[in-house]
Amino acid sequence: MKHKNTIEKLETELRVEKATTTEKVEEEAMKHKNTIEKLEMGRKKLLGMLLKQEEYPGLSDQEIVRGVTSKTGKVSIVGFSSMVSKVTTFSEWEWREDRKIWSKETLTALVGTKQRRLKKLILGDAIWTTVYQLIFCSPFRILGKEGEHLEADWNGYFPSGMIV
Repeated sequence: MKHKNTIEKLETELRVEKATTTEKVEEEAMKHKNTIEKLEMGRKKLLGMLLKQEEYPGLSDQEIVRGVTSKTGKVSIVGFSSMVSKVTTFSEWEWREDRKIWSKETLTALVGTKQRRLKKLILGDAIWTTVYQLIFCSPFRILGKEGEHLEADWNGYFPSGMIV
């Protein structure tokens, strides 16, 4: 009889423990479901923000040629005519031998004795250097003075060689 009472007592404790455990599992499942729903709502909100198109009016032909300055005078976009004038300045340089960037042997190895080809290479190099410095070197350069500040800030946050 003593064993029977002990068995009944243990079975009762087991049923109570099962009920308590089931409640805890259901409660945790509900918390998990709520968390998943909140995360899904946040994901949908962020995806909507990502896909939302910003209204940005394009530049007119005159703005491309002349450049753009904001109403506050801070942001300016370097105009095409500015680049043209720099390229024109480079193209009008006269080649003189006293401007020795490379040794005479190096220049001769590159183009031989053809002065016209040498001038063409120098002009091409100067043009690409200008285009690189104004456009390709940094996405901020085309914004002029404000772009210089943005580029400095960017380089401060992400030093050279750092993977973004």
